Amino acid sequence: SHMGGVCYHGGVGDDESPPHYLKYREYRPIAYALQTMGIPFYIYGVNNPRTVHRYILHGATCIPTLPYIPLLHQLSRHDWGFVGHSTPHPQWDAAMPNKLFECIAAGVPVIVHNAA
Repeated sequence: SHMGGVCYHGGVGDDESPPHYLKYREYRPIAYALQTMGIPFYIYGVNNPRTVHRYILHGATCIPTLPYIPLLHQLSRHDWGFVGHSTPHPQWDAAMPNKLFECIAAGVPVIVHNAA
């Protein structure tokens, strides 16, 4: 069934993550911004209970890691996929993220933000 909203799948960080994750894996600002606009934000692949709690406080719905085919089925339930970051970062300018292609394979249009 349709879930709507925007989905992201992959690693996330927060202010207690190792410093090398903090800059390009911090998605709480996006979760909060979408929440303030009334748009649900779903994150697939969040398994750490502390991180889940921190993201829920910012408006995200967190789903644990799924096998590949079930993940594609779940992604297809959303209105949009998300690739990129809330702020520019060299990691996103150099990457060719699998997230883009997985959203395309799931038939979900992709929002690409700050990801050259």
